Amino acid sequence: MNQSPEPIELLYRETGPSLLAYFRCRPGLAGAAEDDVRLEPMREAIARLPGPQREALQLKLQHELSYEEIAEVLGVP
Repeated sequence: MNQSPEPIELLYRETGPSLLAYFRCRPGLAGAAEDDVRLEPMREAIARLPGPQREALQLKLQHELSYEEIAEVLGVP
């Protein structure tokens, strides 16, 4: 059976490693203004995700949870 990729995987494929950097960047760092401009399309794409998918993405990238842990947090079997 050919399963569709997870929304997180699709977004990561479209944005590459910069997605991970987006979630790890901190305000006040040098170049933050440039990052804001460069990452705006990514923020917009993330904002368009349905709530549960956006939350799963944040759990994966900000909190570095496994897919199993994310499923448990979100109550998904």
